[in-house]
Amino acid sequence: MQYVATGCELLLAVVFLAAVTGKTRNRSAFRAFVGSVRRLNLLSPSRARAAAVMATAAEAMVPALFACALMPVGPLRVQASWFHAAALSLSLALLLAFTAVIALALVNGTQAPCRCFGARGSVLGVRHVIRNLFLVLAAVGGLLGHMTAAESGADGPGAVLAAATGAVLASVFVLFDDLVELFLPTTRPDLPEPVR
Repeated sequence: MQYVATGCELLLAVVFLAAVTGKTRNRSAFRAFVGSVRRLNLLSPSRARAAAVMATAAEAMVPALFACALMPVGPLRVQASWFHAAALSLSLALLLAFTAVIALALVNGTQAPCRCFGARGSVLGVRHVIRNLFLVLAAVGGLLGHMTAAESGADGPGAVLAAATGAVLASVFVLFDDLVELFLPTTRPDLPEPVR
């Protein structure tokens, strides 16, 4: 099960790193993300900005915690299992929260763009809920993998294969909207640009 955990961890680390990078690559990307949070109509404009900042900061913590789990020296090595568990638990909590927000937006009939990875995305829909539920499964799989794995950890070719699989799967999630539109073309409604 350690290999499952390794693959799930790398998948989640890359997905969250891509999400943070996409949203923070420049000011206009972050403004667009804040605008999409505002368009959800769940919070006041000032609280929407604060929620966008907090969500991005929490997303940044996921790859940082995974990186701390890999540190081979000093007290960080002793706490590696704690960092694994913290990163996976934070991933799970964020993904469940994001899924709930998307579902609420769908129930309310709100049309907001998915700026999960910072790019101009499609309108939030059921497919984004499904994508997030698969990521939830990855977080749960990672947690279960760590709980049932031997203390020795994943070494050798198996670990490399698990990590490579996680990285490839992460690219599928990061490019999810593009892949869906490639195979199931949809029309995008014209959404106004974010208010600045």
